[in-house]
Amino acid sequence: MKDITANQPGYSSKYPKVDISNGSTKINWVRSTANYTSQPDGVVDNSNFGLEMNDAMALPADVVKPGARIDFKAAEVMGLDKPSYKVQLVDENKEFTDYPVDNHSIVAPYYSGEYLFNLEITWGNGNHQIFYWFKVNTEKAIEQIGLKINDSLPGGWNINLNGDKEGQILKNGKVVGRIEMVGYYGDNSSLPNHSSIVRREDIVSGLGNAKMYILDRDMPAASPEQRTWTELYVVAPISDSSLAFGVSIETDDFSMNSDMAAMRNILQSLALK
Repeated sequence: MKDITANQPGYSSKYPKVDISNGSTKINWVRSTANYTSQPDGVVDNSNFGLEMNDAMALPADVVKPGARIDFKAAEVMGLDKPSYKVQLVDENKEFTDYPVDNHSIVAPYYSGEYLFNLEITWGNGNHQIFYWFKVNTEKAIEQIGLKINDSLPGGWNINLNGDKEGQILKNGKVVGRIEMVGYYGDNSSLPNHSSIVRREDIVSGLGNAKMYILDRDMPAASPEQRTWTELYVVAPISDSSLAFGVSIETDDFSMNSDMAAMRNILQSLALK
């Protein structure tokens, strides 16, 4: 156990510093396995083990709100690639399932419970990687929050709800947007990564007071598909929570005015159950 956590003297000084956090709150972690050498051209010939899964499942959980954003920050190492992140969730059968990562963060599950995650950080250049366990407890269930559609939608537009918390927006049968639940911490915290604000306005919707943005979007530098586009993005905060509904439509200069009118109509049609 001496060479497992960053808070213990035995944690190897060869390993880069790693922080897992929810806002200003640190999330505790313990190390799993490592395949890492501080020498960029060093030969990694064996694994150095920390906690196994059964021991990790007994760890105390850090309390976060449902939908809270959990950020990862690993130090860069001279001579190695920039760190990249992969996350897996341990399910009730003690099996790993991939968990969506947005660049360097995840969104905590929306339903109350304890969740054990395995974080893989890779620095490349000969498979320099270290695995970490962390555990969170979402403190409040949000099963009662859901969406419904009250009124008719504009001609040619449709919404396919997936359950009652997310869905796809279609224009003339083509998917052009989405509805999703996102973390919200005020200001512009819910905006997608790789976006810049062109314009913002306050708007009243069936989901309550909201903000509508015109965004310039682009793909991450590491993405094999490189493109830019314009997006209408609406953030409708959910009261007494750190969550919001995000409603987005991809548009262009030719369709901007009509798509904005359709977005306003869609927002009036959406309502909370």
